[in-house]
Amino acid sequence: DISGLADALIEQQSLGSLPVTTLDIDLDAKYKNLDDKDFEKMRIKHNNDRDVYGITTVINFCDREDKPFLEEIYGYVMYKAKKFLQKDQIKKFISILNSKKIGLFINERYLNLPVNLIPDLLKGIVEDINFTKQQDDVENPEAYNFDYFIGMAKISSDNLYYKSEEERFIEKSVISFKFSC
Repeated sequence: DISGLADALIEQQSLGSLPVTTLDIDLDAKYKNLDDKDFEKMRIKHNNDRDVYGITTVINFCDREDKPFLEEIYGYVMYKAKKFLQKDQIKKFISILNSKKIGLFINERYLNLPVNLIPDLLKGIVEDINFTKQQDDVENPEAYNFDYFIGMAKISSDNLYYKSEEERFIEKSVISFKFSC
């Protein structure tokens, strides 16, 4: 349910980062002296002219009953876990998934995105979670007090990570396993 995932990402406007191309205001002299309010209007108007290079965000993985796409991901992850984890790890994994507050970490980007942007994107997620919990229009701020994060990382057949930060995530993880799609 890709459209369900897309809708959920759009709904949580205060959570996540999209590295995008900048607006080149030097192309048009009339943009050079805009005040902040007018510049913001111009930025919104021209947002369609920007290219997105990735997305880094978190979705509450415990909201599965309201979001079929999360139930599909849950089923897929459970199927793979039962197939590739040892019995003691399966019990721990199931216990974590069914009793804790889990954030589904989404980290997709072009591989050649400058690596100096990565720390800011990851730091931004923590800041966004804290910001989201403080918003008046968030029905349940406690839903963003995540105990764990779950994510998937792509690796090559020779165990090389496509995104260097994901190797660090695996090193720090409570449970991890490899599988082919």
